[in-house]
Amino acid sequence: MNLTKIESRPTRRNSWEYNFFIDFYGHQKDETIQNVLSNLKENTIFLRTLGSYPMSSQSL
Repeated sequence: MNLTKIESRPTRRNSWEYNFFIDFYGHQKDETIQNVLSNLKENTIFLRTLGSYPMSSQSL
């Protein structure tokens, strides 16, 4: 899995508690990505997918 971006933001609930936002190459229907997301669900308190989009075949 290739990560393209990692951001952290403090939660509004507790001091020193953060949410992490990650962007990566891959689609949630890919078997490799499904395995990674399944592993994350087992090892995190909270996980939400905000979007999964196909990559354009054209370069800008």
